[in-house]
Amino acid sequence: MKSELDRFTGTLEYHASSFGHIQLTDGVDYLREKAKCSWLIDIIESYNDCHRIIKNMPFQLWELSVNENRTAFVFCRDGNKKSPIITQKVAYTDFPLDRIKLYCIDKVVMLPSEY
Repeated sequence: MKSELDRFTGTLEYHASSFGHIQLTDGVDYLREKAKCSWLIDIIESYNDCHRIIKNMPFQLWELSVNENRTAFVFCRDGNKKSPIITQKVAYTDFPLDRIKLYCIDKVVMLPSEY
């Protein structure tokens, strides 16, 4: 899947998120469908809708890190800083990769290769 995701550069259209508060590029829409990870997009969207710091941050780095026991952590960082602003534990995931990074720039979620 990693090599499939690396093929996305730019986007031809924007896709709606579950609640319509953010948009997704072609690559993130593909990831959402193939990895069945709408839940990950929903996490990003909920923080962008409700969190007082995140919703006003124009450049966000989101990262999902999956452990061997299939628990995971979702981190959000200001794009210019190293310390996470958000750390959320995921009790179980069948996400197919060990790690994924996504950017959320001005309410558009994209793969790093689409930046």
